[in-house]
Amino acid sequence: MSERFLLRLIPVGPLVMLALDGMAQPRAADCFFSADFEGADALAGWDIGDSVETQTADGTPLGVRAAAWTIGDARAANADGYFPVADQPIGNRFVMANDAASPCNCGMSNVALVTPAMDLTARTGVSLECRVFNEGDLGAGAATIEGNIGGGSWIALATIPTVANQWQPLFINLSAFDGQQDVRIRFRWSDGGGWSSGFALDDVCLRERLENDLTVTSVFIGDPSVQLIDGTVQSLSYHRLPLAQFDSLLFGMEITNRGTAVATVNELAAQLLWNGELIGALTAAGPGELSPGSRATVQFASVFEPTGTGTLTVNCSIPPEVPDDETTDNSGSTTIRFTGAGWDAGYGAMAVDDGSVEGHLGSTENFVLANRMEIMNEGSSARGISVVLSSSCTLGEEIRALLMDANLAFLDTSTRHVITEQDLENGWFGVPLYLALTEQAALAVGDHFVGIQHLKTGNEGLVEVAMGGPAQVGGSILMEGLTFDLSHIYNVPMVRLHLDDLDVGISKPSLVSTIGIFPVPADEQMTMQFNVTSALDLQVSLFDAVGKRVFGSHLGSLPPGRNSSTIDLAGVASGVYTVVISSPDQRSVGRVEVVH
Repeated sequence: MSERFLLRLIPVGPLVMLALDGMAQPRAADCFFSADFEGADALAGWDIGDSVETQTADGTPLGVRAAAWTIGDARAANADGYFPVADQPIGNRFVMANDAASPCNCGMSNVALVTPAMDLTARTGVSLECRVFNEGDLGAGAATIEGNIGGGSWIALATIPTVANQWQPLFINLSAFDGQQDVRIRFRWSDGGGWSSGFALDDVCLRERLENDLTVTSVFIGDPSVQLIDGTVQSLSYHRLPLAQFDSLLFGMEITNRGTAVATVNELAAQLLWNGELIGALTAAGPGELSPGSRATVQFASVFEPTGTGTLTVNCSIPPEVPDDETTDNSGSTTIRFTGAGWDAGYGAMAVDDGSVEGHLGSTENFVLANRMEIMNEGSSARGISVVLSSSCTLGEEIRALLMDANLAFLDTSTRHVITEQDLENGWFGVPLYLALTEQAALAVGDHFVGIQHLKTGNEGLVEVAMGGPAQVGGSILMEGLTFDLSHIYNVPMVRLHLDDLDVGISKPSLVSTIGIFPVPADEQMTMQFNVTSALDLQVSLFDAVGKRVFGSHLGSLPPGRNSSTIDLAGVASGVYTVVISSPDQRSVGRVEVVH
């Protein structure tokens, strides 16, 4: 077996289980046709083609047939270890042709998935947007997209590139079908005539385009183009960083041309806010001409240095002088908190998770979940490691914290910790458990891994760790069993390094304020009123009766005093929910009934 298969997402067997509590990929508001494959009858109206024949490993037909296209998640895709679809967001479902898991190896040399018929007689400037996972591994053939009018000949639209380890967004110009009454789109894939991996499709959206429509797709801290093995550059995307380990501020933005016309973008803009106060404005050269459907990433050069602990907000935008017919999506933001000694300063936390619980990863078996941390400056010592546990963990299970070097050799551990009722309660609200390390020795400059280990005690108890945001390739890992079999994962465990001490565990967080919620019950919208004692970067989450996070929204950096914020509940089902307003280290909890 080649080394490629050591980098699978979820290995063979029952050792690791994903809790299916993540939210589906958000849909564009202006899609007139969309499919996220999350519902009970997700392929209704789609043509999945004929069934395919199962085969032996050498290609001998078995006379048993199976569906060519199925709905599943990353665990199902990689059930036999060879189709490692990135699990983003956690628990997300998609449609796939999977030649790498039971019941296939199958005859998939030409399988096709066709959309329902669509009436485009009143549509202009139509485009198809979707995302695909297409690594082209194990001898796989081509993946293509075609269009059809009224049952006529299929028209080639695109050959899908192969991209390793990640979902790739696609943009296909369908304006040639404008005004047509009976239009279908076909996705075709081939296993190359032999045993292969697979092809996955998700988040299909057909929309009408404006002539000029630029979108800020993402704002990021760090440098995703730098390989993580380069120990000379602080390239990871940190959401919390100790002052002692600040090296330089790297940040940037991605923009997409969603319009029908070529866009000329010569300059992009950024603002830096320190604890809510504007401290600087920057510009960067734009990509120039950007054709419809194209994306461009631009990085800013910054001389920013933090003056103390606090929160830096980075706002990036497309300047208003750039022609755009829809400007509501022309900006984006992200934050990084610089930490130090004490509760208010975050106990010197170093974290690559985004602080928002998007799901859980864990097992009843022995495992380690760990994140890479870049130590750039001498003089710091590893005091402890914190973790956000799931409330579904089994009481009495044992865990410990691990500090490892870049080669995953053990450097330090905590004592064993037995999971308590208080740990489960804190985990429900996303509050971390702190485990002090034993040696607390000085950290050498270079990469380290910080992890949480489940120590199997002979029982069948479950331990799950909260996951927060997508991981950079090579930044987060899973090690299983007594032999520590390694897998790279696509989501960040909420496991953090601390360079400053806590006397005991992290205590239950203080309230931001009492939340006033109206109307009661709420229908399409809910307004919250609350006090903020100091400038804080806040987010709001809704949890259902079993603790599943069903809604999350970033409120931004709010000033001290009385604040009000309104959120849209149109996508939230009727029921009673816990409302949590949170800063990096504080929580305020309320209740709301939603009635539609």
